[in-house]
Amino acid sequence: MERVLCVQRWLAQLLALAGMAVLVVVMFYTVISVILRYLGATPLPGVVDVVSYGLAICVAASMPYGFMADKHVSVSVLLDALRGYPNKLVVAIASTISAGFMILLARGTWLYAGERLATQDTMWILGFKVWPFWYAVAVLFSLATVAAVSLSCLGIFSLFARQNREAGAR
Repeated sequence: MERVLCVQRWLAQLLALAGMAVLVVVMFYTVISVILRYLGATPLPGVVDVVSYGLAICVAASMPYGFMADKHVSVSVLLDALRGYPNKLVVAIASTISAGFMILLARGTWLYAGERLATQDTMWILGFKVWPFWYAVAVLFSLATVAAVSLSCLGIFSLFARQNREAGAR
């Protein structure tokens, strides 16, 4: 199991780096467009398209890392007050809820990507078909779902592992 988690962490880091590279491209595209507009030249076409789809890819690519590195937003006030088993229970419940929401998000994105393919929608200005971007986001959300489910399973297993150790000590 540890080897699988190691591979997942490595893949999550790689995806996060790719997501950050997309973010850098979006930033440069936006800055160059603004500078061109400021200088009185024609701005780069499709800034809204590039920012919209670029940020969607960036966020989706970074989500698996957020789960695997436990770097997602959380409120630790309750967890700081709890120690031992109650802390593990809250973490397991929260991880399971997060995994459930990721399953719903990934499923919804796959359905949306299919709708975009069926309608052959295009970007507003650039005119590219949007379905490949939505399928890419769906794949990335699915990878984030795998990470979230893995962590949920680990949280649940840690609850039972503790109970089994206590039962054996009696």
